[in-house]
Formats: sequence, C-alpha cells, structure tokens
Amino acid sequence: MFAGLPDSAGPIPPEGLAAHARVAEALGTPGLGDVLLEALAQVVPVDEVVAFTWAAPGRPPTIVASAGIGGRAPRRAAAYGSRYFALDPVMQAFGTLGTAAPLLAARVDAAEIADLEYRQACYREPGFVEKVSVAGRTARGWTVLSAFRRAPRGPVADAEFGRLTATGPLLLPLLARQAELAAPAVCLGDTRLARIEARLTACFPGLAARERAVCARMLVGMTAEAIALDLGISSSSVVTYRRRAYAKMGVCSGFEIVARLFD
Repeated sequence: MFAGLPDSAGPIPPEGLAAHARVAEALGTPGLGDVLLEALAQVVPVDEVVAFTWAAPGRPPTIVASAGIGGRAPRRAAAYGSRYFALDPVMQAFGTLGTAAPLLAARVDAAEIADLEYRQACYREPGFVEKVSVAGRTARGWTVLSAFRRAPRGPVADAEFGRLTATGPLLLPLLARQAELAAPAVCLGDTRLARIEARLTACFPGLAARERAVCARMLVGMTAEAIALDLGISSSSVVTYRRRAYAKMGVCSGFEIVARLFD
C-alpha cells in the first residue's frame, strides 16, 4: 500500500508541468485549493484533493488546501485534520518508514479503512472508492498531497497512478511553501482569537457569529483559504461573510477595523 516512490512513474507528463505552473501562480491566494484540483484533474481525472503538512507523531496535520466536487471538501478536510488523521493507513505507515525514502506514494482503497465512522465520513458519504497520496519529507516533517476518485470513475489505473506519482513531487514543494505562508494562522491559539472576537462583539454588536469569526481570523493574518479550512466552510462563503461584516461595520479594509477596535 505504501512504499518508496515507484521507479515506473515515468517521465513527467506535460499536464504535470502545466499543473506546477498553475499552482505556483496561485500560492498565497484564497483559490489555491480549486486551482490545485483543476490542475491535477488535467493530469488524471480526480474528484477531490487535500494537501497537508505533518510534523510529528501525536500532532495533528495542518491542512494546506482542499477542494472537491460538491463544495464539502473543506469540511471533510477539517474533520480529517482534527479527528480522523490517526486512523488513516497513510499516516499510520509514517511511523514504520524510518528515514530511507524521501518520497513516498500510496493507494488506499475505501475497504482498507477499518474505522467505520472514518470510512463513512470520508469515503462512503462522498462516494470515494480510492485515494492516491504522494508524500515528501522536509526538514519540518512531511508534506502530503491526496487525490480521491468517486465510484463512477472507478479505481485509479496503473498508468494513471504513474502520472500522479510523476506529477506529485513537483507540487509538494509548492504546498510546503503554502503552509509557510499560512504559518501565522497555524501558530495562533484559540485564546487569542477568542479575545479578538470578544472585542469585535463589544464594538460591533450587530455582527453575526460567523461574520465575527471570519473577521477575527482575517485580522490575525489568515488567508481566506485558511479561514475556510478552519471554520469548515467554502472560500466563497468566507468572502461573503467578510463583505457582509464590512457593510455592517461601515469599513472597507482590515486596517479600518483595527482603527475602530482601538480608537
């Protein structure tokens, strides 16, 4: 199921080079997950993608990007990052690999997921039959890119697996860079966000709870993509909540909010 990157991966397909260029252009933007899905789907037809970094055993992964058909990918990614990651055969295998292989590839059939709740939430409910993961080791741990296929497309064929494992290593450094760009969000604790939300409540009592949550995360430097993953909503919903909050507060930017909060 999980091994060193296969020698039979073959040359990088032209679509893989194009995917690299598209993802590189989207770094640091709210739409990275959608770009990643669209770019990877040009290499091999896939229905959902999620990318994350993982530092050490016992620590949850940090979701970097996610997107999928139907719009529920961010919610699934958040559930995986908070509850199900330890049940993933890919994550379980990291502990047995040592330091021999810097690049690794995995194919996980839905039937391999032993935990029924995890299988239901992340495979059966969205209709996924297989996941392909490509992982690369960095100084900070692992960066992982996973792509999912739904039942109508069927499992990934061997030739498709080769195309994915030839393209994945091109994208992993970019995804690791995205994690660095979002680092301020990763380092924040709930206490700091709670204080900012409390301040927003006192100064702008007309804000809805979701509008406060979005604005608080924006003020501490989280991108729209990171906010979406943290709250389990879509990037477009983040933009909508932010627009509504701005209208209620009578501001046009985060700088104006800060000025009002501490005026």
